[in-house]
Amino acid sequence: MRIPTAPQNITPVWLTDALGSTGAIKQAEVQSFQIEPMDDGPGYSGSLARLTLGYSASDDSGPRTLIAKFSSADPNIRQALAGLYTREVRFYRELATQAQVPTPRCFYADIDPNTGESILLLEDLSRFRRIETAEGCGLAEADMIIHHLARFH
Repeated sequence: MRIPTAPQNITPVWLTDALGSTGAIKQAEVQSFQIEPMDDGPGYSGSLARLTLGYSASDDSGPRTLIAKFSSADPNIRQALAGLYTREVRFYRELATQAQVPTPRCFYADIDPNTGESILLLEDLSRFRRIETAEGCGLAEADMIIHHLARFH
């Protein structure tokens, strides 16, 4: 499957094929979806979008929302970060389910080794609070973070 390079390049057919290829959906087809661009924040080299999916049939296994993460649109940045994108895709494909830290469920991960274009379709974790580096966090949150990082290492 050709990797969409930006949210506007995704189609319902592509989503159906991607989610079906990993078993994230079984019989339903994606008929429609809404795109909500997300603030990438400083230092992020790619783009993110929240997708809200509409299915042709009731399929309790399919995600209602997910996060689509794309590599940079700039070919120079993609080339410079090719190793990072490759490791991220491989992590979600091969290791995430075995990691000793909580990770978002990955519904699909792919990369084109020739262009560096990549996409991840990840579980939408917006129900959790995002900790901003500049703001910091409380003692209980810091303890939880340190606990999970220690298990990861």
